[in-house]
Amino acid sequence: MSRSDSAAARGLTPPHTAVYGPGTGPVTTPRAANPERPGGDLWRTLADALAPRPCLACERLVAATSRARLGLCRPCVGRLRRQPDASCRRCGRLFADGGSRRCGLCRAATTQPPWRSLQTAWIYAPPLDAVLTGLKFRRLDYLGPRLGAEAVDVLGPRAVLDHAGALDLVTWVPLHWRRRLARGFDQAEGVARGVAAALHLPCRRLLRRRRATPPQSLSPRGDRLDNLIRAFVPTRSARRTGRGLRVLLVDDVVTTGATLRSAARSLRRTGVREIHCLTAARALSPNDAAPALP
Repeated sequence: MSRSDSAAARGLTPPHTAVYGPGTGPVTTPRAANPERPGGDLWRTLADALAPRPCLACERLVAATSRARLGLCRPCVGRLRRQPDASCRRCGRLFADGGSRRCGLCRAATTQPPWRSLQTAWIYAPPLDAVLTGLKFRRLDYLGPRLGAEAVDVLGPRAVLDHAGALDLVTWVPLHWRRRLARGFDQAEGVARGVAAALHLPCRRLLRRRRATPPQSLSPRGDRLDNLIRAFVPTRSARRTGRGLRVLLVDDVVTTGATLRSAARSLRRTGVREIHCLTAARALSPNDAAPALP
Protein backbone atom coordinates (compact mmCIF):
# COMPACT_ATOMS: atom_id res chain seq x y z
CA MET A 1 0.00 0.00 0.00
CA SER A 2 1.40 3.43 -0.97
CA ARG A 3 1.78 6.27 1.50
CA SER A 4 -1.14 8.17 -0.07
CA ASP A 5 -3.34 5.03 -0.01
CA SER A 6 -2.42 4.47 3.62
CA ALA A 7 -3.32 8.07 4.46
CA ALA A 8 -6.62 7.74 2.63
CA ALA A 9 -7.38 4.53 4.49
CA ARG A 10 -6.92 6.36 7.78
CA GLY A 11 -9.22 9.17 6.64
CA LEU A 12 -6.37 11.68 6.30
CA THR A 13 -6.67 13.76 3.15
CA PRO A 14 -3.64 15.90 2.26
CA PRO A 15 -4.60 19.58 2.08
CA HIS A 16 -3.12 19.94 -1.41
CA THR A 17 -2.43 17.70 -4.36
CA ALA A 18 -0.14 18.08 -7.35
CA VAL A 19 -1.80 17.97 -10.76
CA TYR A 20 -0.26 18.31 -14.18
CA GLY A 21 -1.60 20.56 -16.85
CA PRO A 22 -0.58 20.37 -20.51
CA GLY A 23 2.87 21.90 -20.79
CA THR A 24 2.74 23.51 -17.40
CA GLY A 25 4.42 20.98 -15.11
CA PRO A 26 3.22 20.35 -11.58
CA VAL A 27 0.67 22.79 -10.21
CA THR A 28 -0.47 22.72 -6.60
CA THR A 29 -4.20 23.09 -6.22
CA PRO A 30 -6.44 22.77 -3.17
CA ARG A 31 -8.00 19.35 -2.63
CA ALA A 32 -11.67 19.20 -1.75
CA ALA A 33 -12.35 18.82 1.94
CA ASN A 34 -13.30 15.38 3.22
CA PRO A 35 -17.05 15.61 3.92
CA GLU A 36 -16.73 13.05 6.70
CA ARG A 37 -14.21 15.12 8.70
CA PRO A 38 -14.48 18.68 9.98
CA GLY A 39 -12.33 21.04 7.90
CA GLY A 40 -9.11 22.53 9.17
CA ASP A 41 -10.73 25.98 9.13
CA LEU A 42 -13.40 24.77 11.57
CA TRP A 43 -10.80 23.44 14.00
CA ARG A 44 -8.84 26.70 13.73
CA THR A 45 -12.01 28.69 14.38
CA LEU A 46 -12.81 26.64 17.48
CA ALA A 47 -9.23 26.91 18.74
CA ASP A 48 -9.18 30.68 18.25
CA ALA A 49 -12.52 31.06 19.99
CA LEU A 50 -11.31 29.08 22.99
CA ALA A 51 -7.85 30.69 23.05
CA PRO A 52 -7.97 34.15 21.43
CA ARG A 53 -4.74 35.41 19.90
CA PRO A 54 -3.29 38.87 20.45
CA CYS A 55 -3.49 41.33 17.57
CA LEU A 56 -0.12 41.39 15.83
CA ALA A 57 0.00 45.19 16.01
CA CYS A 58 -1.61 46.28 19.31
CA GLU A 59 -1.84 42.94 21.19
CA ARG A 60 -5.58 43.30 21.79
CA LEU A 61 -7.06 39.79 22.12
CA VAL A 62 -8.73 38.74 18.88
CA ALA A 63 -10.97 35.68 18.43
CA ALA A 64 -11.85 34.12 15.11
CA THR A 65 -15.51 34.91 15.76
CA SER A 66 -14.65 38.61 15.34
CA ARG A 67 -13.48 37.85 11.77
CA ALA A 68 -9.94 39.05 12.33
CA ARG A 69 -8.06 39.68 9.09
CA LEU A 70 -4.32 39.19 8.77
CA GLY A 71 -4.00 38.62 12.51
CA LEU A 72 -5.19 42.17 13.25
CA CYS A 73 -8.07 43.43 15.35
CA ARG A 74 -10.81 45.45 13.67
CA PRO A 75 -9.45 48.87 14.70
CA CYS A 76 -6.01 47.96 13.29
CA VAL A 77 -7.57 46.66 10.08
CA GLY A 78 -9.21 50.06 9.75
CA ARG A 79 -5.78 51.70 9.97
CA LEU A 80 -4.34 49.83 6.99
CA ARG A 81 -3.29 52.34 4.32
CA ARG A 82 -4.37 51.33 0.84
CA GLN A 83 -2.25 52.20 -2.16
CA PRO A 84 -3.88 55.34 -3.63
CA ASP A 85 -5.56 55.08 -7.01
CA ALA A 86 -3.35 57.99 -8.12
CA SER A 87 -0.32 55.82 -8.82
CA CYS A 88 1.63 55.00 -11.95
CA ARG A 89 0.24 52.00 -13.81
CA ARG A 90 3.75 51.03 -14.95
CA CYS A 91 6.00 51.40 -11.89
CA GLY A 92 3.56 51.98 -9.00
CA ARG A 93 4.97 55.36 -7.90
CA LEU A 94 2.50 57.64 -6.21
CA PHE A 95 1.39 60.85 -7.88
CA ALA A 96 1.27 64.18 -6.11
CA ASP A 97 -1.58 65.43 -8.31
CA GLY A 98 -3.05 62.28 -9.86
CA GLY A 99 -4.67 62.08 -13.24
CA SER A 100 -2.39 59.96 -15.42
CA ARG A 101 -1.72 56.31 -16.23
CA ARG A 102 2.06 56.78 -16.14
CA CYS A 103 4.24 59.03 -14.02
CA GLY A 104 6.60 61.62 -15.44
CA LEU A 105 9.63 59.51 -14.55
CA CYS A 106 8.35 56.54 -16.60
CA ARG A 107 7.42 58.78 -19.53
CA ALA A 108 10.82 60.43 -19.54
CA ALA A 109 12.86 57.25 -18.96
CA THR A 110 14.71 55.75 -21.90
CA THR A 111 14.58 52.30 -20.28
CA GLN A 112 11.21 51.06 -19.10
CA PRO A 113 10.66 48.43 -16.38
CA PRO A 114 10.72 44.85 -17.71
CA TRP A 115 7.04 44.41 -16.84
CA ARG A 116 3.80 45.81 -18.25
CA SER A 117 2.14 46.83 -14.99
CA LEU A 118 2.65 46.87 -11.22
CA GLN A 119 -0.17 46.77 -8.67
CA THR A 120 0.12 47.12 -4.90
CA ALA A 121 -2.57 46.71 -2.24
CA TRP A 122 -1.20 48.69 0.72
CA ILE A 123 1.44 51.19 1.78
CA TYR A 124 4.09 49.62 4.03
CA ALA A 125 3.28 51.36 7.30
CA PRO A 126 1.84 50.43 10.71
CA PRO A 127 -0.02 48.19 11.32
CA LEU A 128 0.87 46.27 8.13
CA ASP A 129 4.53 46.20 9.15
CA ALA A 130 3.57 44.00 12.13
CA VAL A 131 1.86 41.53 9.77
CA LEU A 132 4.90 41.28 7.50
CA THR A 133 7.24 41.01 10.48
CA GLY A 134 5.12 38.16 11.83
CA LEU A 135 5.17 36.44 8.45
CA LYS A 136 8.89 36.76 7.79
CA PHE A 137 10.52 36.67 11.22
CA ARG A 138 8.03 35.00 13.58
CA ARG A 139 7.36 32.08 11.23
CA LEU A 140 3.65 32.77 11.00
CA ASP A 141 3.56 31.19 7.56
CA TYR A 142 -0.26 31.01 7.47
CA LEU A 143 -0.22 34.79 6.97
CA GLY A 144 1.28 34.43 3.47
CA PRO A 145 -1.78 32.99 1.67
CA ARG A 146 -4.07 35.25 3.72
CA LEU A 147 -2.03 38.30 2.70
CA GLY A 148 -2.25 37.32 -0.97
CA ALA A 149 -5.99 36.68 -0.84
CA GLU A 150 -6.64 39.92 1.05
CA ALA A 151 -4.51 41.87 -1.44
CA VAL A 152 -6.67 40.62 -4.31
CA ASP A 153 -9.80 41.39 -2.28
CA VAL A 154 -8.60 44.96 -1.64
CA LEU A 155 -7.66 45.55 -5.27
CA GLY A 156 -10.68 43.65 -6.58
CA PRO A 157 -10.25 40.42 -8.58
CA ARG A 158 -11.84 41.94 -11.67
CA ALA A 159 -9.71 45.07 -11.34
CA VAL A 160 -6.54 42.96 -11.10
CA LEU A 161 -7.42 41.08 -14.27
CA ASP A 162 -8.61 44.24 -16.04
CA HIS A 163 -5.35 45.94 -15.09
CA ALA A 164 -3.09 43.08 -16.15
CA GLY A 165 -5.20 41.55 -18.90
CA ALA A 166 -5.46 37.81 -19.49
CA LEU A 167 -3.03 35.80 -17.38
CA ASP A 168 -1.81 32.20 -17.64
CA LEU A 169 -0.26 31.65 -14.23
CA VAL A 170 1.14 33.17 -11.05
CA THR A 171 4.75 32.90 -9.88
CA TRP A 172 6.84 34.59 -7.19
CA VAL A 173 10.22 36.15 -6.41
CA PRO A 174 11.98 33.26 -4.61
CA LEU A 175 14.27 33.22 -1.60
CA HIS A 176 17.71 31.66 -1.84
CA TRP A 177 17.58 28.04 -0.70
CA ARG A 178 19.71 28.76 2.37
CA ARG A 179 17.37 31.50 3.60
CA ARG A 180 14.34 29.36 2.85
CA LEU A 181 15.88 26.50 4.81
CA ALA A 182 16.59 28.77 7.79
CA ARG A 183 13.09 30.31 7.70
CA GLY A 184 11.29 27.09 6.93
CA PHE A 185 9.22 28.54 4.07
CA ASP A 186 9.25 31.19 1.35
CA GLN A 187 6.94 34.06 2.32
CA ALA A 188 6.57 35.30 -1.28
CA GLU A 189 5.44 31.83 -2.36
CA GLY A 190 2.73 31.89 0.30
CA VAL A 191 1.53 35.31 -0.88
CA ALA A 192 1.58 34.13 -4.50
CA ARG A 193 -0.48 31.03 -3.70
CA GLY A 194 -3.06 33.19 -1.97
CA VAL A 195 -3.20 35.47 -5.01
CA ALA A 196 -3.48 32.53 -7.40
CA ALA A 197 -6.30 30.92 -5.42
CA ALA A 198 -8.23 34.21 -5.32
CA LEU A 199 -7.82 34.66 -9.10
CA HIS A 200 -8.44 30.94 -9.89
CA LEU A 201 -5.08 30.65 -11.63
CA PRO A 202 -2.35 28.00 -11.40
CA CYS A 203 0.74 28.84 -9.36
CA ARG A 204 4.17 27.53 -10.38
CA ARG A 205 7.80 28.28 -9.57
CA LEU A 206 9.56 29.75 -12.59
CA LEU A 207 12.66 31.26 -10.96
CA ARG A 208 15.55 30.11 -8.81
CA ARG A 209 17.66 32.49 -6.72
CA ARG A 210 21.28 31.51 -7.29
CA ARG A 211 22.90 34.22 -5.16
CA ALA A 212 22.30 34.64 -1.43
CA THR A 213 22.03 38.43 -1.46
CA PRO A 214 21.91 40.46 1.78
CA PRO A 215 18.46 41.63 2.91
CA GLN A 216 17.52 44.45 0.56
CA SER A 217 15.90 46.49 3.32
CA LEU A 218 19.30 46.82 4.99
CA SER A 219 21.26 47.83 1.88
CA PRO A 220 21.76 51.28 0.27
CA ARG A 221 20.18 51.68 -3.16
CA GLY A 222 23.49 51.36 -5.03
CA ASP A 223 24.35 48.14 -3.20
CA ARG A 224 20.86 46.75 -3.88
CA LEU A 225 21.39 47.08 -7.62
CA ASP A 226 24.84 45.47 -7.44
CA ASN A 227 23.60 42.65 -5.21
CA LEU A 228 20.89 41.67 -7.66
CA ILE A 229 22.87 41.46 -10.89
CA ARG A 230 22.07 37.99 -12.26
CA ALA A 231 20.70 36.97 -8.87
CA PHE A 232 17.88 34.94 -10.47
CA VAL A 233 17.85 32.25 -13.14
CA PRO A 234 14.85 30.53 -14.75
CA THR A 235 14.03 26.99 -13.68
CA ARG A 236 14.41 24.21 -16.23
CA SER A 237 10.64 23.96 -16.46
CA ALA A 238 10.39 27.69 -17.20
CA ARG A 239 12.95 27.39 -20.00
CA ARG A 240 10.94 24.57 -21.57
CA THR A 241 7.42 25.95 -21.18
CA GLY A 242 7.73 29.69 -20.53
CA ARG A 243 7.56 30.93 -24.11
CA GLY A 244 4.36 32.85 -24.79
CA LEU A 245 3.07 32.81 -21.22
CA ARG A 246 1.43 35.83 -19.56
CA VAL A 247 2.74 35.78 -16.01
CA LEU A 248 1.81 37.54 -12.78
CA LEU A 249 5.00 37.94 -10.69
CA VAL A 250 4.27 38.31 -6.95
CA ASP A 251 6.36 39.58 -4.03
CA ASP A 252 5.52 40.68 -0.51
CA VAL A 253 7.04 44.21 -0.55
CA VAL A 254 8.45 46.50 -3.22
CA THR A 255 10.65 49.52 -2.42
CA THR A 256 12.94 50.60 -5.26
CA GLY A 257 11.79 47.77 -7.52
CA ALA A 258 15.35 46.44 -7.92
CA THR A 259 14.43 42.90 -6.88
CA LEU A 260 11.39 42.79 -9.14
CA ARG A 261 13.46 44.13 -12.06
CA SER A 262 16.10 41.46 -11.65
CA ALA A 263 13.50 38.70 -11.38
CA ALA A 264 11.48 40.00 -14.34
CA ARG A 265 14.59 40.26 -16.54
CA SER A 266 15.35 36.61 -15.81
CA LEU A 267 11.80 35.66 -16.75
CA ARG A 268 12.18 37.57 -20.00
CA ARG A 269 14.97 35.21 -21.01
CA THR A 270 12.47 32.34 -21.11
CA GLY A 271 10.47 34.04 -23.84
CA VAL A 272 7.40 34.87 -21.75
CA ARG A 273 4.96 37.07 -23.60
CA GLU A 274 4.04 39.48 -20.79
CA ILE A 275 4.99 40.07 -17.17
CA HIS A 276 2.72 41.86 -14.71
CA CYS A 277 3.65 42.39 -11.07
CA LEU A 278 1.63 42.43 -7.86
CA THR A 279 2.93 43.11 -4.35
CA ALA A 280 1.12 43.19 -1.05
CA ALA A 281 2.87 46.37 0.09
CA ARG A 282 4.93 49.28 -1.18
CA ALA A 283 7.56 50.95 0.99
CA LEU A 284 7.60 54.64 0.10
CA SER A 285 10.78 55.97 -1.51
CA PRO A 286 12.01 59.50 -2.37
CA ASN A 287 10.67 59.02 -5.90
CA ASP A 288 7.09 58.58 -4.71
CA ALA A 289 4.57 61.40 -5.03
CA ALA A 290 6.28 62.42 -8.28
CA PRO A 291 3.86 64.66 -10.22
CA ALA A 292 2.16 63.11 -13.21
CA LEU A 293 2.58 64.62 -16.64
CA PRO A 294 -0.63 65.84 -18.25
